[in-house]
Amino acid sequence: KNDTTPLIWASRRGHTQVVDLLLHYNATVNNIGMKNMTALLAATRGGHGETALCLLQNISIDIKVQDKDGQTPLSHACAQGLTDVVAELVRHHAYVNTVDKNGDPVLFFAVKGGKEDSVAILLENHADINAVGAENKTAIWWAVERGRLDVVKYLLQFNPDVEVPGGEDDDTPLLLATKRKRVAIIYELIKYGARLSSTDRYGDNSLHIALRNRSRDIADILLSNPRHSKYLYRPNKRGETPYKIDANLQKSILTTIFGQRTLNLNDDSILGYDLYSSALAEILSEPSLRTPITVGLYAKWGSGKSALLTHLKDEMHSFAQLTDFPTIDFSPLLLSVIVIAALIIGLIIGFSIHYIVGVSCGVALIIMCLTFLFFIQYLLRHKDYAWTANVAQFIKKRLEILRFLLQVLFMNPYVHRRSKKSDTFDYQKMKFIFTEYGKVSTVEGEKASAGIIAELATNVEETFGLVATRLCRALHSKDLSRHR
Repeated sequence: KNDTTPLIWASRRGHTQVVDLLLHYNATVNNIGMKNMTALLAATRGGHGETALCLLQNISIDIKVQDKDGQTPLSHACAQGLTDVVAELVRHHAYVNTVDKNGDPVLFFAVKGGKEDSVAILLENHADINAVGAENKTAIWWAVERGRLDVVKYLLQFNPDVEVPGGEDDDTPLLLATKRKRVAIIYELIKYGARLSSTDRYGDNSLHIALRNRSRDIADILLSNPRHSKYLYRPNKRGETPYKIDANLQKSILTTIFGQRTLNLNDDSILGYDLYSSALAEILSEPSLRTPITVGLYAKWGSGKSALLTHLKDEMHSFAQLTDFPTIDFSPLLLSVIVIAALIIGLIIGFSIHYIVGVSCGVALIIMCLTFLFFIQYLLRHKDYAWTANVAQFIKKRLEILRFLLQVLFMNPYVHRRSKKSDTFDYQKMKFIFTEYGKVSTVEGEKASAGIIAELATNVEETFGLVATRLCRALHSKDLSRHR
């Protein structure tokens, strides 16, 4: 039935002596039975290594045949951890980059099987370490998913791409390891250089996940590099930052980490200014600080203060970009702008043609704008297109300028409000404005201060707009009791 031969049945059951006897009497070794199975496929799929080696002694055996799922004897041997069979198949020139019906290559099955020797044999015979299979998953992704620490360490020696997002939530290997709480694997990925800036489909980075899961050990590893502290203020698509998540915990994790942090004197960055600038930028970027703040740097001439300040400026610029996450917020201001624009266009068309046409055009314009904004919001949450982020950023920036202008005109400045659920401040975005800082010691103190203030005013006008900034100075009131 189904063309299944005695040799296939014996191979499926792992009866090596029976297989040897059948081959001695010239049984056909390449017959195809049920589910497109040959004797070699049946033996390797069942994990019968001795039987498979017996079959491979036959010089006419077909080692490249595929079953109904597109899997080869090599992929079955890798999945079952039959290292000797894998080595013998490769010696017989089996294809190491064959993919099954789902697009998964042979290397994936070796990684899932957890045998480092099988993985080594494939990679030494030019298996593609960056091959992408179903759901955009890679070999290193599967090693993290299965928790194969030894396999992860071995794969990292071949310089795989660890930033490929895969799975249902578009997780990179570092994000996946954080969600699975695999501490040792996280350590290896961070040491390899996996980026902490990578996010999943919800905009969460590894710090979001670690602090939400209250995993102190993982958070400590993620923050072992001082430069990674800036990601504590990186908001996700819901506007949550790791800093805010930690502040909402009953017992803060970050305070225990930074309170026990020791300086690594063997770090190469200590020879430069990366470590110092990152630490100082983290302090100055703390959202709960109140200005003005004065920081003094005292050192002899030529000790590198300018280089340190340049690094500090770059770090704070990087921090400002991290907190500026493109989103579409259906605020009253945005809805008001849409309605007013539709009303103006409707009135113009109504007076020019007919009032019914004007009303229809106004309503249609509102529906089109809202549909477009909902579409952009959907793509931001579920996809990762650059043009949608650019559109959202453009709309957000124009609304911020308009909101600031209205606040100035109505003398209603923005006040930092506390979150309703906690006693922490809710910060969506921070801006840093820099002026020239290297000329103070070359001229008189008063002239230097005047120059700094003048340049600061110029930079503020470039950042917030000329009209709003000058109106703010003209309408400024000293009535602090009314928050004006």
